[in-house]
Amino acid sequence: MKILSGLTVIGIATVLSFVIANIPTEVEPGLGGFINLLWPMFLGICSMVAYLIISVVIKSRKGRLLTSVVIAAYLIYVGLGLYLDKGWPLVY
Repeated sequence: MKILSGLTVIGIATVLSFVIANIPTEVEPGLGGFINLLWPMFLGICSMVAYLIISVVIKSRKGRLLTSVVIAAYLIYVGLGLYLDKGWPLVY
């Protein structure tokens, strides 16, 4: 798996997490809505930088694939956690 395709997977997961976190709900506007706007994109950018650093260290294609899948799954988990607002661990 090339580095660019891994970044594409993480980018798509970031956008999906952003969309999931901002699905309209019957929540009163306030700081929670502001966090839902910024947190998925901030985590997505940090994840892309971390993936770039990890992909330089790990030369294995399977290792890079596993890393991108784990990061993408975490980003979607964060989006769902923000949407459901259940206080899931590792969301904030």
